[in-house]
Amino acid sequence: MALALGTDSSDPANTCACEVMTQDPLFIELDADIDSAIRLMNRSHIRRLPVTDNGKLVGMLSSSDVSRAMQEQFDQFIGLEESYTSH
Repeated sequence: MALALGTDSSDPANTCACEVMTQDPLFIELDADIDSAIRLMNRSHIRRLPVTDNGKLVGMLSSSDVSRAMQEQFDQFIGLEESYTSH
């Protein structure tokens, strides 16, 4: 909200969130896979994606969340590879 207000002379104390919010935001369902989320975020040039469960907001998925999950998967993969090469 601060970024949107920074480009306007509006007074933040007198500005309603509805004046600066994203209308009709993209979202992803709770049971969607990370690959789908990554593709949607990349294609839409967004860094945060609301997560819904049957139309109800249940969380936010950020590019940092995705990066952390991918790093954990990579670390697990490397751990598996190291166990194969140590025998």
